[in-house]
Amino acid sequence: MQNIYPPYLIESIEYWERVKDSRFEWDLGYEDLRSSINMAEADGIISNAEAWDLRKHYLKMEKYRHDKHN
Repeated sequence: MQNIYPPYLIESIEYWERVKDSRFEWDLGYEDLRSSINMAEADGIISNAEAWDLRKHYLKMEKYRHDKHN
């Protein structure tokens, strides 16, 4: 299913794609995209599952599970 993201999230994704290999702008791009994903999720524009898909795909983040040992 195609999702329409808000402009600020699209801009953050595009910025991240440009700077993800930069030694000097990596942290700015990472935090900008992480923040935009969080805002879109908090505002109900994307679901929690969509937010985690974006975090995993772009930021290589994994959702923490309390029951990892089970």
